[in-house]
Amino acid sequence: MKKITMNLFTNDETYAQYFIRYNRQLTNENRYTLKVYTDKEKFAQAISNQKMDILLTDETDIDFAKGNFNEIVFLMGQNIEKDNTIYKFRPINTIISQSLAIYYENNGAPKNEKGAVNEEKVITFLSGSGGEGKTILSLCLAKCLAQYNKNVLYLNLETHHTMDLYFANKEQSSIELFYYLKNNVDKLVAKIEGLKSTDSQTNIDYVYYPVSPDEIGMLSNENIDDLIEAIKRTNNYDYIIVDTDAKIDEKCEHLLSITNEVFWILESTEKSFHHTQFLLEKQLKWDRNSQNIPIHFILNKKKDVMFPSYNSYNFSIEEKIDYQKNWDLLDEVDKLQIDSEVGRRLYQIIQDEQHFVVEV
Repeated sequence: MKKITMNLFTNDETYAQYFIRYNRQLTNENRYTLKVYTDKEKFAQAISNQKMDILLTDETDIDFAKGNFNEIVFLMGQNIEKDNTIYKFRPINTIISQSLAIYYENNGAPKNEKGAVNEEKVITFLSGSGGEGKTILSLCLAKCLAQYNKNVLYLNLETHHTMDLYFANKEQSSIELFYYLKNNVDKLVAKIEGLKSTDSQTNIDYVYYPVSPDEIGMLSNENIDDLIEAIKRTNNYDYIIVDTDAKIDEKCEHLLSITNEVFWILESTEKSFHHTQFLLEKQLKWDRNSQNIPIHFILNKKKDVMFPSYNSYNFSIEEKIDYQKNWDLLDEVDKLQIDSEVGRRLYQIIQDEQHFVVEV
C-alpha cells in the first residue's frame, strides 16, 4: 500500500518538537511518512517540484505550497467548525487520524498494491453463553497488545454491548459508520479514521455506537466483509479484536470464515461445557468452506474442584484462568485497568503454534 506523505510546517518550535517526539515513538510506519519543517525557505526547497499528499500547517502564508499538496489541513488555535481545519491542541494521534480522514474523504481511500498481503490479524472472541467473561478477556488481550506496541482496534458486534462499562468516551458515536456500510462503502475508510475513539488509559482504538442498535442485527455478510476490509485499508492495525454475541448464527459463522484465530471462553460449569459441545458438534458444521481456523479454548473462572464429568469433555484447553475473587469488588473498568496477567497469558497463546483446528 502506498504510504501517505505528510508534512508539518509551523513557526512554532515547541509545537514542532511535540510532533518530532511523537514521530520518533512510532512503531507502525506503514501508512504514512511525516516530516516537520519550521524554516520557510528550507520547506520551500524540500517541496520544490514535488507532489505530496497532506500539508499540516498553522501558518496563513502558504500560497507557495498549494500546488505541491493534494490536501492542506489548517491547524487552528481555536476549536471552530470549518472544512479542512483541526484544533491544533488535540492529541497528535487524533490530529493524524482526522487529517487522514479529510484526505480519504476528498481523495479516496488507499488500495492495496497488487500482490500485497494484509498482515492484520482478526481475532474473534466467542462463548457458549453470556456471562462467561468473553468481553473482559477480549479487552485484557487488546490492552496487552497495545502495551507491546501493537496497534489494535476493538470491534464489538454484540447486539447488547457493554462498552459503556469500559470506555470513558461515549460522546463520539460511530453509528454513522453503519449508514456508510449500507449506502456508501467507498467513504467508509475515511469515516473510520474520523469517528473511531482511543481509550486514553489502555491506548485501545474502538468503534463506539449506542447500545443495541438495529443496525447490528441488520448487518449482512457482505457488510461484515466491507467493515473488516475498511479497517484493514486504514493500514493502521496489527490486530482487530472482534467481540460478538454468545450465539451461533449465520453472521457469526461468516465472521469465523474471515477470522484468523478464535478464543472460545468456557466457564467452570457443566452447563458451559455442555452448551459449547452442542454448538461445535451440532451447529458449527463448517464443511462448506475450505478454511482452517485455530480455536483456543480458555477456561475462565477456574475453580479448585471441577464438576464430576469435567474429564469427559474433549476440549484442548490452552489456558486456565483462576477465579479472580478480588474482581467481585471492582467495577468492570477497574478490572481492565489493574490487569497485568490475564492479557499477557492470552497474548502468549497467539505467539505459540499449538491450537485446536476446526475445518470451516
